[in-house]
Amino acid sequence: MPDRLEIIDLHAGYGEAAVLHGVSLTVAGGTINVVLGRNGVGKTTLMRALMGLNPVRRGSIRLAERDITQLAPESRARLGLGLVPQGRRLFRSLTVREHLTVGARTPGPGPAGWTLARVLALFPRLAERLDHRGSMLSGGEQAMVAIARALVGNPRVLMLDEPTEGLSPLLVRDVAKALRVLREEGVGVLLVEQNLGLAMSVADRIHVMSKGSIAYSGTAAELGAAGDVGQRLLGLG
Repeated sequence: MPDRLEIIDLHAGYGEAAVLHGVSLTVAGGTINVVLGRNGVGKTTLMRALMGLNPVRRGSIRLAERDITQLAPESRARLGLGLVPQGRRLFRSLTVREHLTVGARTPGPGPAGWTLARVLALFPRLAERLDHRGSMLSGGEQAMVAIARALVGNPRVLMLDEPTEGLSPLLVRDVAKALRVLREEGVGVLLVEQNLGLAMSVADRIHVMSKGSIAYSGTAAELGAAGDVGQRLLGLG
């Protein structure tokens, strides 16, 4: 069963306000798809709709060939859809160890999964903070916990909403390393990111959003060669 996420003509929003207007894209297993766009174009709404946190008005979402459009967020997580939300969303009273224990899910057949030991090897700083509560962590440490929590869930497809916001260049490199490992192991990645350098270095495909829809899709090389797209849609000079 192909581990891919298919988004077909997706419309979603908040209350009476429509935000997404017919978004379609596919995240195949073993690929990294990056969503770029100015603030307010619908990137976070897309991630929330895919996870079941915002209702879908029209269109469909399929994970590993199963329609998950109407499933609850916890059901999507059990089927292998993972999310690193914008703002990290940690529990202030839980320790790092508790965050990683609660988020753990036994991996399916295939490569050895993401265990506690493995995420601590990726983020050694967390090994020193296992008994620290969420409220005691720095912003960078909170970001590491949010990513590690998603990884121990061993997702088929992992979605990350601006995971490098506020991180040092060293931690950004750690995130890039983790994304490349996931790709090598066949996991699909959907990444919303403002760090253009990171996006261009890891993406198999880049999708640029504008006004709630996909205005451009292509490889990193194609986007780099299409200078007018970057200037018009991303505000790059």
